[in-house]
Amino acid sequence: MTTLVNDGVTRFVEVGPDAALTPMGLDDPALSFIATTRRDRDEVTTLLTALGELHGRGGRVDWAAFFAGTGARRVDLPTYAFQHQEYWLTLPSATGEAAGLGQTGAGHPLLGAALELPASDGLVLTGRLTAAAQPWLAEHDLLGTITVPPAALVELALHAGARLDCAGLAEFTVLAPLPLPEQGALAVQVAVGGAEADGSRSVNVHARADEGPWTRYAHGTLTAEELADPAELTAWPPAGATAVDSATLTERLLTQGIGHGPAFQTVTAAWQRGEEFYAELALGEEYGASAYGLHPALLESALQPALLAQQGAGLAAQWHGVQLYAAGAGELRLRLAPAEGDGAHRLDLADATGRPVATVRQLTTRLLTPAELATPGAEGLFTLDWQPVTSTSAAEGTWVDLDTLDALLAAPELPARVLYQVPAAADEHLPAAVRATTSTVLALLQAWLAEERLSATTLVLATRQAVGRPGEPVALAQAPVWGLVRAAQAEYPDRFVLADLDGTEEALATLRRTEPADNELMVRQDQLFVPRLTPAEPSAGAWDAEATVLLTGAGAPAGAALARHLVLAQGVRQLLLTDGSAELVAELAELGAAVTITETDPADPRALAELLAAIPAAHPLGAVVHAAGTTDHGLLATLTPKQFDAVLHPKADAAWQLHQATRDLPLTAFVLVSSAAGLLHGAGAANFAAASTFLDALAAHRSALGLPGSSLALGTWEAAEPDQVQLTRTARVGLPALTVEQGLAAFDAVPAGPVVALRLDQSTLRSLGAELPALLRAVVRTPGHRSAARVEQDGAAELRRRLAGLATEAERGRVLLELVRTQVATVLGHPSLEAVEPGRAFQELGFDSYAAIELRRRLGAATGLALPATLVFDYPTSRAVAEYLTAAIDPAGADPSAPLLGEVDRLDAALAAFAPTGGAAAKITARLEALLRKWQDLQATDHDTDTEADLDAATDDELFSLLDGELGI
Repeated sequence: MTTLVNDGVTRFVEVGPDAALTPMGLDDPALSFIATTRRDRDEVTTLLTALGELHGRGGRVDWAAFFAGTGARRVDLPTYAFQHQEYWLTLPSATGEAAGLGQTGAGHPLLGAALELPASDGLVLTGRLTAAAQPWLAEHDLLGTITVPPAALVELALHAGARLDCAGLAEFTVLAPLPLPEQGALAVQVAVGGAEADGSRSVNVHARADEGPWTRYAHGTLTAEELADPAELTAWPPAGATAVDSATLTERLLTQGIGHGPAFQTVTAAWQRGEEFYAELALGEEYGASAYGLHPALLESALQPALLAQQGAGLAAQWHGVQLYAAGAGELRLRLAPAEGDGAHRLDLADATGRPVATVRQLTTRLLTPAELATPGAEGLFTLDWQPVTSTSAAEGTWVDLDTLDALLAAPELPARVLYQVPAAADEHLPAAVRATTSTVLALLQAWLAEERLSATTLVLATRQAVGRPGEPVALAQAPVWGLVRAAQAEYPDRFVLADLDGTEEALATLRRTEPADNELMVRQDQLFVPRLTPAEPSAGAWDAEATVLLTGAGAPAGAALARHLVLAQGVRQLLLTDGSAELVAELAELGAAVTITETDPADPRALAELLAAIPAAHPLGAVVHAAGTTDHGLLATLTPKQFDAVLHPKADAAWQLHQATRDLPLTAFVLVSSAAGLLHGAGAANFAAASTFLDALAAHRSALGLPGSSLALGTWEAAEPDQVQLTRTARVGLPALTVEQGLAAFDAVPAGPVVALRLDQSTLRSLGAELPALLRAVVRTPGHRSAARVEQDGAAELRRRLAGLATEAERGRVLLELVRTQVATVLGHPSLEAVEPGRAFQELGFDSYAAIELRRRLGAATGLALPATLVFDYPTSRAVAEYLTAAIDPAGADPSAPLLGEVDRLDAALAAFAPTGGAAAKITARLEALLRKWQDLQATDHDTDTEADLDAATDDELFSLLDGELGI
């Protein structure tokens, strides 16, 4: 029984690790209680968890419904806030003290109560699953969605059957993945039917989130019969099996959309023998395996090799002959072997001594589709939130200010960090100031990258108020520097850091004493902030049907899609287009819109003023949508100021002139359509990224002035990107393209200020681990597993070991040519390397700057080499690149003993699998002993030769010292 006392404050409490009470901070007056007993800590924890979840839904809590849900036998609530009197509340424990409700305890960590059904001789078990109460469940991830593992449903069915003396699961079908809500609870019901003539019973598992409808997720048949012969795994490791890298299991699963956390990474050692897979599994004590029949995390881990065969996210769907022999195991031995049926497997599980624990006679998996899960890839609106840094590390070494590059290079030693403060442009004409600033920074970056001595030095570029939190002033001339440098960071990881200062000496001093952990920082006096994308609240603006809407960029597919949308979805009837086609005008006219097309350049202030003056008074200008822009892509090292001007003019210059010309007009909307390239993955498009960042800053500038202003930074959008290769490329990095409809929906919902519209492939992004872009760390969950960089390092080491085992340079060249062609095919979206001719130029194959950057990154990761940015230009064919790699990779850098040790491993496996008869054992033993003596003689000869050479070169003092040592003097 738990005592609740009203102490007259509006805060609830939770039990700390030592059973002390700490504030929760819930502010509903009805929560003015403190739990005073320490004896029933589990009851208090259960109560507080439930209260917190209910309170988090918003509004006031329905206390009658809450207390009914807890199963409390008696509830007395105070009638007013400061009534100092004790009140009593009785709750069932986690294992189901439900006698007061006519139920019994379920006896299982995932179940709360059991209800026997006298009429049918059946049984119903109920439970309540939450990510908070069972945190290990939240580590089971399929295609970005947290799901209850199928092994957990099997465990619940087995537990229900054991209560009715039907301990075997003859067959069990998991119908669909069961999503686990991140907030709130999942109600689960396991219903066992009455006994049939043969003693078998049906079992069904239903679930629902909160108060939603019940859905059946699994069904099967329980039986009292023995379903399989138990297998003992006492001979361990299994004879003739070859050890495999168990750590690669996690990485291979990640590539298929299975991103499980540490609880499901229990394989500690693994072996392969033909089609059989063997493994050792161990679950940490903190997961409480002893309370389960077979802990679902262990059983699910045992299924992973079978799931890999799906070549995608798989679901363990069909189970036959499931038998549990021993409960509570925390360590297992696994044997997974083919079974009868297409793609079926048999599982044998034993404890650490080899005694049987469980058997699954036949398991069949099936491939999942994203449509079967709740959120296969979330798309939405995000805003850039500057979050304070709570802990920092002091900078090691001295920061050096960059005066001139020549002066820096003249120093005998180069520092770890160099600070360059981007100068403020003196020209009052903003477009000219933007060009002066971007040209200066571009020239510095190109000169910096050209100096190989600077490859280990980080350049920190500090702007002044180029970015800011809502309401802060923005230096528009410096804002494009952020897009430019972000593109440089994408092309050259770990070379550049961005920092924005507020102009105070304190901010500069704070930056100097900080070791940057992120590559983007904002410093305001003594406080550091880092940027993170967070969900934005959508807004639904109203468009005046009779007011004129000025739209730029309608001559491009994306602009034309916006024009149609304004007419069809927003009811706009007066459109003024700065470009477009006669076909588009006719189409919009048929839809009832009056459309005017001009050839006015909106970046020309005089021409723009004349255009606005000609708008009829009956339909005054009510909104501006700026979607114009052009691209002139190129690698950072080759970009020119002329290319910057070609992109800045129609996008940034025009936006500024539109702002200047309309700032005194009563507009209802001013929408700038920019690109997420200014924030993420701007490699190969530094000029376009800079222009997009300017538009985002201009929207923030207008909002700070109290003017309507929005910028929509779109991720890759199908309406604007017809290139299927580019669409595939962005999907490969975890940012699939927005459909035309999704882009238009984002346009409708864009609030004031700068926002970003993205689709996030959670599974792919999580697989990046530590290499996940920092901007996405607040919206992408990253479970504990080896990072992408660690996987790449392991892959490069394996390639070098393979090359070291080859006898000739020609053989190594063939391996590397295959590697290059495979990576080229991947970059270009070809299904195999056969589409890549070794001697065909990359330009003919369809390479652009994006493809060049990606190929360089992939080959660098595969080989462990630092490859030049101009790789595909200096070596323009697959064969030329392979020849370069052959010369660059030193196979001697790999372990020279690796090939020979591989032969020894194969001999070891053959000996373990051999069953000698007659005198065979003696012959083999004699041969091995002779081989060992020969090896030792060779080593002794080499040692003697080396020793003789050493003695010949030794001085008299060295010889006397050696004799003293030999004689023990």
